[in-house]
Amino acid sequence: IYAGSASGGVWSSTTSGRSWRPLTDSAPDLAIGALALDPANPSVIYAATGEDDDCGDCFYSMGVLKSSDAGATWRLLGRHTFEGHYLASIVVDPADPNRIFAAGDLGVMRSDDGGVHWRTVLREPTTDLKFVPGKPEALLAGVMGTGVERSLDGGRTWHRLGGGLPSQGSLIGRVAIAVAPSDPKVLYTAYA
Repeated sequence: IYAGSASGGVWSSTTSGRSWRPLTDSAPDLAIGALALDPANPSVIYAATGEDDDCGDCFYSMGVLKSSDAGATWRLLGRHTFEGHYLASIVVDPADPNRIFAAGDLGVMRSDDGGVHWRTVLREPTTDLKFVPGKPEALLAGVMGTGVERSLDGGRTWHRLGGGLPSQGSLIGRVAIAVAPSDPKVLYTAYA
């Protein structure tokens, strides 16, 4: 089990949570906003730094920490892109482990080289990001002030979902997303 905390770094447990050991005490940033494992190689861990909880005392990001050896060593990526911002979510493409998406106050950022270089694909503050199971090009983003946006082309274009979801004109804050593993057409969202 891996866990990340807002100001305590990344931890792991091999005892079903009965005991924990810190993995990032010597990392340059201990504010963890989200964790993601490479679906093809679970020894590769990404830790998005920066606590994106829309609060006045949240901790800033310094970038994305990456470990290729199950947390034994870490490398900081994307510092020039993310430093001073916040990250709320990070996902690894199940069809291409070099393609990673990170979401936060900058919007949705995409890397095609394992986190070394990043570019913006959605310019709205985003609080959650999910791949649609079985559709590697389909992403769902929980966007502050807007609601849920969907991309069917790997983040190149985005469209707002409606059909009963709160409208853009309402006071939408944090949006959390879950897709049912048993049926990827079933979407759950929680709005603040």
